[in-house]
Amino acid sequence: MSVMVTGGFGHIGSWVCHELVKKGHTVLAVDRSHRDLSYLKGMEDKITHVSVDVLDQAALNNLFLEHKDSLDGVIHIAGLIGG
Repeated sequence: MSVMVTGGFGHIGSWVCHELVKKGHTVLAVDRSHRDLSYLKGMEDKITHVSVDVLDQAALNNLFLEHKDSLDGVIHIAGLIGG
């Protein structure tokens, strides 16, 4: 199964990506940043990072169109921090 994870490089999202890969899935990790994910070492061939801000509707729509035939699901974890 191929799954898009928004917020995929955040604290919770990165662990969701890790667990999905451990279960044999491929992941499209969508995040506006790129953090140190050294604990995902060895999983690079199963996780694709795309730098997109989920508040950018046009970019998000383009991403869905680009991957519409390959995605089986979306897990939405992206959120805003702070107030």
